[in-house]
Amino acid sequence: MTTRRRDREWIWVPVLMGLGACWLGRWLGRDLVEGFWPGVKFLAGALRHGEWPAWNPYDRGGYAFAADPQAAAHYPLTWLAVLLGGGIWTVQLLSLLHVALAGTTLHAYLRTRGLPAVAAAAGGVLLMASMPWRVAQASTLCWPMAWAPLVWMATDRLVERAGQPGGWRRAAALGAALGLAASAGSPAGFFHVLLAGVLYGAWRLGVGLAGSGARRRVALPALAGLALAAAVTLALALIVVVPAFAVADDSVSWQTVRLHGGPGALHGGLPVGPALAGLVSPTVGWVNLYVGLIALALAVVGVGARWRADGGAPLLFAALAGLAVVVSFGAASPVLPWLVAHVPGFGLFEQPERYASVAALALAVLAAYGVAAFVDEEAGRRKRAAIVLGVAVAVLAAALLLLRVHAGMSYVALGLGGASLAAAAFVPARWRAALVAAAVGLVVLDVGWFSAPLVRLHDDVSAVDDEAADRRWLAGLDADVGGRWRVWDEFVLEQRAGSRLRIRDLRGRPEGDALDGIRFAQVRERVLRDPQLLGAYNVRWVLHGPHHSFGSTRNRLPEDPSVMRPELFHELDARRFELRAPAPLVLWYGAILLADHQRALDHVAMQESAPGARVLAVVEEKDVAADARAAVERLGRGELVRRPPRPVEGQLVAYEAERVVVRVDAPAEGIVVLNEAFAPGWRVRVDGAEATPVRVNYLLRGVVVAPGVHALVWTYEPRAGRAWRLSWAAGVAFVLAAGVSAWRSRTKQLDQRGERARDDE
Repeated sequence: MTTRRRDREWIWVPVLMGLGACWLGRWLGRDLVEGFWPGVKFLAGALRHGEWPAWNPYDRGGYAFAADPQAAAHYPLTWLAVLLGGGIWTVQLLSLLHVALAGTTLHAYLRTRGLPAVAAAAGGVLLMASMPWRVAQASTLCWPMAWAPLVWMATDRLVERAGQPGGWRRAAALGAALGLAASAGSPAGFFHVLLAGVLYGAWRLGVGLAGSGARRRVALPALAGLALAAAVTLALALIVVVPAFAVADDSVSWQTVRLHGGPGALHGGLPVGPALAGLVSPTVGWVNLYVGLIALALAVVGVGARWRADGGAPLLFAALAGLAVVVSFGAASPVLPWLVAHVPGFGLFEQPERYASVAALALAVLAAYGVAAFVDEEAGRRKRAAIVLGVAVAVLAAALLLLRVHAGMSYVALGLGGASLAAAAFVPARWRAALVAAAVGLVVLDVGWFSAPLVRLHDDVSAVDDEAADRRWLAGLDADVGGRWRVWDEFVLEQRAGSRLRIRDLRGRPEGDALDGIRFAQVRERVLRDPQLLGAYNVRWVLHGPHHSFGSTRNRLPEDPSVMRPELFHELDARRFELRAPAPLVLWYGAILLADHQRALDHVAMQESAPGARVLAVVEEKDVAADARAAVERLGRGELVRRPPRPVEGQLVAYEAERVVVRVDAPAEGIVVLNEAFAPGWRVRVDGAEATPVRVNYLLRGVVVAPGVHALVWTYEPRAGRAWRLSWAAGVAFVLAAGVSAWRSRTKQLDQRGERARDDE
């Protein structure tokens, strides 16, 4: 295309996709509001305090923030939200931006493969409008996948230009695209990008090697470029992937897999019959696979009428769509169980239904090829496309009748859309784009008609970002509610108030998180029947109320705590309750109760059953490091346990995300418990000397001290954290160097063209 037309396309395509995203994406799901937004708020607050946090002390008793891929702390678009203040509107902005980005990048990819602008734009719009992507919009699942077309474009350039100068720059571009996907917040979404990217790269390489001898000679440079791209991807992604695997090893999800002996990746698949019926009409089946009848018909045209295009690309995407649909059935088909057993990666993620978003992406590409057939300059190809369309429409109409679909919108969309596309095959060129646009508009209306009830089911979160209202619930409590004491918030503040407001909230995400530590999850479940257990974990106030959206009480505590345990809880008002004697943030114990893992939490709960019963630190014997074992055994002697000294409260000196300083006056040898979660990476110094941390009271961390006044400094240093940061910095530097080199090379080429043009004149 001419330079002027190309420049105009850089403007109208993003505008079109942005308007489409705004019209289609008018809601946020709880996964974004409870999973992603609090992390953005916490990161923004930490940066205001001059910190780049690796640990979040305000949620779940503390957790490794740097190991949480859902926080997307190394994702450039997250930085945009942070710079804009991290309000809920910034999350809405990012949600819409990624939908528009997906449509725009898909348009760009299709244009690089030679499709006309109307076909490329149709592919982008159909992807944004598809039901799988509307469902995925409620989370960060589609954020990595918005970069998948960019990965394909970079792969094409790397393979097709192998052996030409600048191969290292093309490898850096592919690594950068994959690195963006890896950091975008959804591990499952990144795996989907890898799945599609590996299949696409293998196919492109295979097509290249199947060509002439000259193409076969570039196999080695292409493979070298792919290897360099993989190295760049690893350099950018290890800072996210490695810590996440370390945390996941002790998480609820992986522990569940071990306990039940089967992979969670097979659970949560789509039911085959309803899902396939819903592919034709959600009124008789599930909505999860629905992309619109005309979009489905166009995909059939893309395969049936254009299967030879671009070296058989429609066949590749048809295979990818079929694989994704079958895998989305989970254990209901033999494909995913085999992949889980034999192919790394497939066993890592739950809810196979998420593969529907991959199917929607592949179907959008096929539909774009179908549109290209109707706007083709050759009349014979248009007629062939019309014939295939007629067959597809007839089959879909028959399916609607057999399934007894009563939704008039389905018949209207199929009839009018089919007629519009059929007319495009026979009218002059100036009318074809308008007819195709009308058919695509019908798809948008069709999917929107079925998706409206789903959208209404999700929370209205437009007014949740009201920090002043949240602070009013905290008014009248201790002035140090964010430091010395914790709260347990049951839907009064909501949306992980600890991370948002920088107060210490033990509750965390209401329905739990896949990467929650198994010990924390067990404590959270135990609170259901033993609310006094909250006292062991520094909780002084319980905020208890119904969920703002569901209207009924869905709390961990089934009743008001003052009703469940009136001797322990005092009612401040209808939604706020105070625990009478919670454990302070720092507490010295003069005796230790050694217990096995199965009984440890029972012992902690027993000591919270009555005021004054908390006199022993509970330590699991097998959990003690060798260099601390002798001291722990001394403190666990029978006479000490039978007549333990009264605990002594310590003094908080400094409280930061990754550094806590306390002082304690120990009347005898004992163990000082800091009421924060025990985790690898935490180190402690007692009076400047390195000491050995001990897991105490099932969840917390402590250290043995001698008699006297001591200064204890806890610092968080994730294992190999510096190495991963250096790796990430090196990857970023390599990508930036490649970008600068490409810009200089492009500028030089333009200067040379200008000189030649002047010479010709």
